[in-house]
Amino acid sequence: LLGRNDEGLPVYLASGRFGPYVQLGETPERGSQEAKPKRASLPKGVSPESVRLDQALRWLSLPRTLGKDSDGEEVIAASGRFGPFIKRGTDTRSLTTADDVYTVDLARALELLAQPKAGRGRGRAARTVLKELGEGAEGKPLQLLDGRYGPYVTDGTVNASLPKGADPQALTREEALRLLAERGKAPKGRGRKAAAKTAAAKKPTTKKPAAKKAPTKKTTAKKATAKKTTAKKTTSRKSST
Repeated sequence: LLGRNDEGLPVYLASGRFGPYVQLGETPERGSQEAKPKRASLPKGVSPESVRLDQALRWLSLPRTLGKDSDGEEVIAASGRFGPFIKRGTDTRSLTTADDVYTVDLARALELLAQPKAGRGRGRAARTVLKELGEGAEGKPLQLLDGRYGPYVTDGTVNASLPKGADPQALTREEALRLLAERGKAPKGRGRKAAAKTAAAKKPTTKKPAAKKAPTKKTTAKKATAKKTTAKKTTSRKSST
């Protein structure tokens, strides 16, 4: 027992088939018609021995109801197998690395739901725009996007990742321009090009089919059967005188 929530319900830490979890309320007896208590798995990297009551209550707060859209449909924030997401009916969107499933509000959720859904497959997923930063050095739109490896800024030509620990929402236009300028000056690695050249230089080796050896027939030496010549006995006829 970790403690109790504001309504006096007990909060337990337990271990099940899929690992440790926290539970709000008592487990009903087998065969009972009572509703099952709310449960939440421990996040990756969290040791069961270090779990506190406030953490457990935070995890148990999901899914969160954020409100309703203009059509009266409910919007929720939750965490699933593939990470945190928002949901409206059957329509879902993954949260970005800059969003927090515990603090995201209705306005941000509707903004994400208005964006096209990311396509499947590598390189085809639409990048989520986290922030518009105005115009870049050449008049191109300057944007803060959520990429596969974290947030980055781009002017459509050059991309620059944010420094580790930087707050994406606090990024200014001037900082973004500085990051892009530094990225543009950085020498490009030659590793890939060199590898491509050596790959092109190598001619495909055509394997010659191995000459099939003609099967050698074993000649069975026939033993010459020596025919025994049966000596015919010459019978001498006696001449009668």
